[in-house]
Amino acid sequence: MLILIIKTVHILAAIVFLGVGLGVAWTKLRADRSGDLRVIAWAQGHIVLADWMFTVPSAILLPATGAWLVTTYGLSWRTPWILFGIGGYTAAGLFWLPAGDFGINGEAPGGPRLHTPFGNP
Repeated sequence: MLILIIKTVHILAAIVFLGVGLGVAWTKLRADRSGDLRVIAWAQGHIVLADWMFTVPSAILLPATGAWLVTTYGLSWRTPWILFGIGGYTAAGLFWLPAGDFGINGEAPGGPRLHTPFGNP
């Protein structure tokens, strides 16, 4: 029963990780294309909030549950699809980390300051 729960958590974490990533990218693209700094700042604040609420927990759960499953099933870490998954996860992280340049307050450079759940700068 435990293995079914861990598999389910792993799959749900992957769905959330991918889904939020695509949603955030779409939101950011649309906000940036508007050219309105207020819209960009508002969207960025919500993107930061979504990242903290969904992306970070799923980014923690994915490798934790994945490692547990690999170990439990006695799989080799050199299995091609496991290496592909680790590569994809790493690539996503490398793209995501620089996006945190806006800081925890979600400010757009040159834009208005936001009132976020994390306070004001």
